[in-house]
Amino acid sequence: MLDVDGWGLGWPKGGGFPAVKYQYSYCGVGAKYVAGRDIVEAHTKACLYAGLDFEGTNAEVMFGCWEWQIGTSVGIKAPDDLWMSRYIMARVAEDHGVDITYHPKPMGQLHPGVGLHHNMSTKGMRSDGGFKIIEESLKKLETNHMKHIKQYGNDEATNRQRLTGKFETASFDKFSWGFADRKASIRLQRNTKEKGKGFIEDRRPAGDCDPYLVCGLLLETCLGPAGTKKAGKPVCPPTK
Repeated sequence: MLDVDGWGLGWPKGGGFPAVKYQYSYCGVGAKYVAGRDIVEAHTKACLYAGLDFEGTNAEVMFGCWEWQIGTSVGIKAPDDLWMSRYIMARVAEDHGVDITYHPKPMGQLHPGVGLHHNMSTKGMRSDGGFKIIEESLKKLETNHMKHIKQYGNDEATNRQRLTGKFETASFDKFSWGFADRKASIRLQRNTKEKGKGFIEDRRPAGDCDPYLVCGLLLETCLGPAGTKKAGKPVCPPTK
């Protein structure tokens, strides 16, 4: 969140930086550690009223930065609802005289960035034995890593500024995955292997990414292009 002068909401005027440790802003409370909660709560109510699959929200690591979650949704409704929730946020923030940016690195290299993590699963991944399908998908995602990186933000260069290996990000030029690993390209829940099923969290997309492109790439890479058949049946049927 930005003030109308383009500087962070609640940040000291004249180019100053918050005098708080960022670990206290994450999921934090209190005016010393967070700014903009009134906007976030109004946004939450508006999204629920609009019928979006709105899951929750929390203060993020960087002071004045917030996250909200869309889902769990089926198919195209996920990017639909995400896009609409962005519009609602812009309108609510406007009423409070605040500007919203999704720039991947809005405050420079010394501060955390803004991502848009995508959680994804297929019925097979969620079923018993689904971990094998997850492993197959991870191999495909690794093979197509740079193809995804090029499409995972409004501008590839700015997302590379975010994906440095710092501030709980993976480096843009190296694919990785791990259990409960915030520094991995793809994170799996800690108990995924024990349960033998679950979902994947792609942590590479930038905050300003096009969710339709990201969801499309994930489906195409993990399931195959539209019209691909497996055992005689299309795994990703074309949209009519």
